[in-house]
Amino acid sequence: MTREDKLPPGVYRRKDSKVLWIHYGYRGRDYRESAETNSPKKAAALRELRKAELRMGKFVEPADRRVMLAELYADVLQDYRINHYASIDDLEDRWVKHLQSFFGHLAAAEVTTDICKRYIVSRQQSGVADSTINRTLAALKRMFHLATECTPPKVQFVPYIPMLKENNIRTGFLETEARMRLEQACGRVGLWMSALFEVGCTYGWRYGSLLKMRVKQVDANANVIRLEPGTTKNKKGLEVTMPRRVRELLLQSIKGKKPSDYLFTRENGKPVRDFRGSWEKVCNEAGLSGLHFHDLRRTAARNMRRGRVSEKVAMEVGGWKTTSVFHRYAIVDNQDIADAMNMLEKSQDEQRQRLEAAVVTRTVSGPAAMKDFSTAIPSQPETPVSSPESAVRTSRLHHVEVSREIFRSLHRGTRRACNATNYGGLRAGAGRGSRTPKTRRSADFEGIKMGCAAMLSITSECVRRAFEQY
Repeated sequence: MTREDKLPPGVYRRKDSKVLWIHYGYRGRDYRESAETNSPKKAAALRELRKAELRMGKFVEPADRRVMLAELYADVLQDYRINHYASIDDLEDRWVKHLQSFFGHLAAAEVTTDICKRYIVSRQQSGVADSTINRTLAALKRMFHLATECTPPKVQFVPYIPMLKENNIRTGFLETEARMRLEQACGRVGLWMSALFEVGCTYGWRYGSLLKMRVKQVDANANVIRLEPGTTKNKKGLEVTMPRRVRELLLQSIKGKKPSDYLFTRENGKPVRDFRGSWEKVCNEAGLSGLHFHDLRRTAARNMRRGRVSEKVAMEVGGWKTTSVFHRYAIVDNQDIADAMNMLEKSQDEQRQRLEAAVVTRTVSGPAAMKDFSTAIPSQPETPVSSPESAVRTSRLHHVEVSREIFRSLHRGTRRACNATNYGGLRAGAGRGSRTPKTRRSADFEGIKMGCAAMLSITSECVRRAFEQY
């Protein structure tokens, strides 16, 4: 065998192949794959890379590397059809127009973060909005996540696909004056437009759910509207009470119709399908150019928040599933901030006025007010003394009598009071509760009782004098 025929360990040639092959094993399993090169060094480097991926848990089996991204798209498309998702047309459009030309020739294992970034740059250079790019990348993510849920999994891991930060949150909503102008403009178009506008502005429902409503969903006797399960975006049903204005318009809309007829119909009896032209017309007449019907959903969220409707109830009525999405709709405008500042200023003024009134009252009353304040605390008059030996002091708070001798000793701040009492007769272990010896006499604790009583008397007298000085 010549020097050129010597190959690194794990690298070999096959008779039916023009390139080198590599062989490696891990935990009792053997793997063989093509190195797709005739260079022994590159083949050995690929073998070491595969062994490192096995140790780190990032290894993709050779069979999984042959799964093409087009196959993952076919699986997602089938999943959309099985679950009757309404956005299946959007999925097909994103794959055919955008993803297929860039990712269609790649295997699923070849899709990396760098490739996704190159796709983002190419789309941005074409002038596509970041939100549109995110919707396309979300479809790509769905393909990989669905592939990992298969048995066996078609891909071992989902690559990191970066998403762009969107700054396209709409902030349009209607104030009371603008709403009145829009109501008048809708009334000139027809009853169906007035009813559609009032329901959308009151409940914040999507126009897709409104256009599907039937006459049977309006219960005039119970004064409620019912949204059937499956007709809304979150697939949940809902039953809400009708306010006066909504009730009047809907009762006129269902007059002379069958229960299975559409609720919103034009003057010729045909159901309303697309009203974008009529909506643009009434917005221009009301001086609200650029207002979308979906902005009424934001108006309803803010009106419910202003009306002190609880967040849970507002989310249930409007069909918001998460609080984060609801907060995006319940926008705080400049007027809301101004109202909050006015409330804060009013509260601070009231606190300042109460404090000033208290200061004025204390200044005018003078010592009399302090005297009344001190006499409000119940006190016990001092007991007259007959002799120095029998003199006693009485606490104004606890009514504890203390001998004058112990009082003077404690007042000097020395430890002579402790020595003067019966502390010396106490043996080790006294005052330890249940661990005190049974032979301890009650007389041994008289000194402790007298010392505590003296301290209480001094404390109460200091408190009384402090009140009088105040």
